[in-house]
Amino acid sequence: MKNNKLFKPLQISIYAGFIFLSIAFTPQAKAISANFIPEDSLNALRLVNNIRSQRNLDQLTWNDRLATAAQLKAIDMIQNNYFEHVSPSGARAWSFIEKADYSYMSAGENLAIDYNSVQEATKAWTLSQSHMANIVGDSYSEFGFAQITDSDGSKIYVQIFASPKPLYEIVLSDLANGKN
Repeated sequence: MKNNKLFKPLQISIYAGFIFLSIAFTPQAKAISANFIPEDSLNALRLVNNIRSQRNLDQLTWNDRLATAAQLKAIDMIQNNYFEHVSPSGARAWSFIEKADYSYMSAGENLAIDYNSVQEATKAWTLSQSHMANIVGDSYSEFGFAQITDSDGSKIYVQIFASPKPLYEIVLSDLANGKN
């Protein structure tokens, strides 16, 4: 007969270790902590979190994948000469988020153009009900930002707000789609 007093804790420790490793080394978890955040992006996050703080809302955390999605959106707008939430080819913010390999539960996008600074763009977003709804949205936990200047000197600002899908949903989805 096995010594169950030793076997059960060892089994639980191995299981807990597996869960920790699977969470700590998922693409989503790695994307949350950035080694380097550009000053304008860090400022954009601070501005948003200041607004959220004034309303006693949870702070958003930086996510590199969402920043990549914002960058992809800004580049697409410049390359395809548009300034809209939907591209001429029909791509929406969600398309860019998925291209950045971010599995989201909820997401939102704010766009601005021709402001001199991220502070001015943020001020304009706060004056718009739909943009402000993204900034203070309680369904978002993470944030990405991009700022690009086009060849005419126009500055384009893109904010992406999102919350990741829970790990178990990502794993189940991957299994259902034949991914290992």
